[in-house]
Amino acid sequence: MSGEPYEHQEGRGTLFTNKDKEANSSAPILSGSCKINGEIKDIAIWEAVSKAGNTYFNLKISEPYDKEIHENPLGTGFAHKDQNKNKPNEGETAIDNKGDSKPVDEDDIPF
Repeated sequence: MSGEPYEHQEGRGTLFTNKDKEANSSAPILSGSCKINGEIKDIAIWEAVSKAGNTYFNLKISEPYDKEIHENPLGTGFAHKDQNKNKPNEGETAIDNKGDSKPVDEDDIPF
C-alpha cells in the first residue's frame, strides 16, 4: 500500500455494516461515503418493511459529518453547521438590519 488515503472514483462509494446497531434502534444498518460531482458525501441506509410486508431500503445522502461543527460546546445538543455562519467572531462588528454597525457584546447573543 502506498500510505495515501483512499479516494472514491466519481459516482462511486462504499458502505459498511453498522456493527453497533442495537435491535429496535433508529440507527442505519449501513453507512459510508461516496463521491458526487467531485464532492464527498455521507450515505446511510435503513431497512424497512411496508404494510404489505415487503422489505425496502431508505437512503440518505448528506454532507459529511464534521465532529467540530456538530459538537455543541455547551453540551446541550447538536448545532446545525450553518447556525453560526453569520455570527461575528468575538471583537468583530455586527451589522444590524438598518445597515448600522455596532460592536458585538457576548451578553447580546441569545444563545
